[in-house]
Amino acid sequence: MSQAVEPRRGWPLTVKIVLFLLALVLLVLTGAWLQRKPIAADILGREISARGVTASYRITRLGFRNQRLENIVIGDPANPDLTADWAEVLVSLRWGGVTVRKITARGVRLNGRIVGGKLRLGQIDRLLLPPSGKPFAFPDFEVDIDRTRISLATSAGRVSLALRGRGKLSDGFRGRLAGSAPRIALGAGCRGTGVRANVALTIDRRSPHISGPVSAALVDCPASEIRAARLSIVVDARLPEALNRWRGGARLGIETLEVARGAASGLAGNVRFDGDADLTLGVLDVIAQRARFAEHFGRRLRFDGRYRVQPRQARIALLGDVALGDLALGRAIRAALTTTLLSAAGTPIEPLGRAAASAVQRATQSIDLLGSLKLVHGPRGGGARLQPLTARSASGARLAVAGGEGLTYYWPQRLLRIDGEASLQGGDFPIARIAFDQPRPGGPISGVLRVAPRCASAREAGPAPASTPW
Repeated sequence: MSQAVEPRRGWPLTVKIVLFLLALVLLVLTGAWLQRKPIAADILGREISARGVTASYRITRLGFRNQRLENIVIGDPANPDLTADWAEVLVSLRWGGVTVRKITARGVRLNGRIVGGKLRLGQIDRLLLPPSGKPFAFPDFEVDIDRTRISLATSAGRVSLALRGRGKLSDGFRGRLAGSAPRIALGAGCRGTGVRANVALTIDRRSPHISGPVSAALVDCPASEIRAARLSIVVDARLPEALNRWRGGARLGIETLEVARGAASGLAGNVRFDGDADLTLGVLDVIAQRARFAEHFGRRLRFDGRYRVQPRQARIALLGDVALGDLALGRAIRAALTTTLLSAAGTPIEPLGRAAASAVQRATQSIDLLGSLKLVHGPRGGGARLQPLTARSASGARLAVAGGEGLTYYWPQRLLRIDGEASLQGGDFPIARIAFDQPRPGGPISGVLRVAPRCASAREAGPAPASTPW
């Protein structure tokens, strides 16, 4: 009933061969271990030389899991592409091969260039693997870096970076990134001066997070007539692993902003953004303590609304509510208005002209504006439209503009266009309605003026207001 047990035949032939080869490799490695540094240095030196790379270094540690190089110089010794005080690599040995677990480095100095939108690192490029064509992905090993400085030469200007931090690059890195650019081109004819950044850099679940201050002494765009002095931004942004989008918010501060003939100072506010290098959308809420347009001055200018930016095309659009307090019109426009009204001297309406001129002088000294703003700006100029618009004066006068396309200003042509209907009352003004028609910016204006008679009672007013075309 029971079967006989066959005698043991030993290990199969294939297993014996594998064990023999493994034992042979171990013997060779054991023999070579006594001379491991010279052998490694010779192999590494021949590989570097075969790739046309000039390098010097000193191997101070060489183990199965840990290797350390010191006094590293790669590239022309007179102007090296990379130098480092020392670098260590910790690896794991597995059946599938060798896996890098951690890289530690101190005192790295790297010189590179941005050419055609790609990073070039001189002779270091010859040591790197060719592009795989796959999307960028953060490696899964840890890093521990300090005193790392990077100098990048770009067509826009030279950028200097400093980086330190530690943690797993794909999930868990914590560090800081500082940067500076004395002068840098920002596109669309704009240029930044004294640009600096000092931000915290973290990476969680392959998503980088940047937070901290970015500043510029000056951003100047002569072609667009835009100039911002003492710009500061505290950014809080997240990026995907591909680094091709951004999403987050920032606190803004600008000492002085000049746009065409207008200017604002003491700006502060918040911005939210979501987009990429082609299109970014967001919301903006900013307040300026003082504002000027030509010779007109006001206080507490505020914008609260949405924006659209196309960075590659240097285009921006705003849509939202705008408010301006304590606006005082310039002397020239006040003089023009009163001169026209006083020109009725010697006519039957002279008393009305004098009264209206006096009302204009009082109404134009302190005005609060509230309206909806639509603004577009591009490389060749732009325009800003207020529609509807309400103006209230400290004198009690109230002006409302609605209908049509409202009030529009175009730059750099510096032309104005008004279209719609305005109503005026209070502040010693008669109740009036004005219908404007201006076919083109800067062109002649025509319309109809309807003025209610100034009288003590409705019975004296008559059945209908006066109507005057011009």
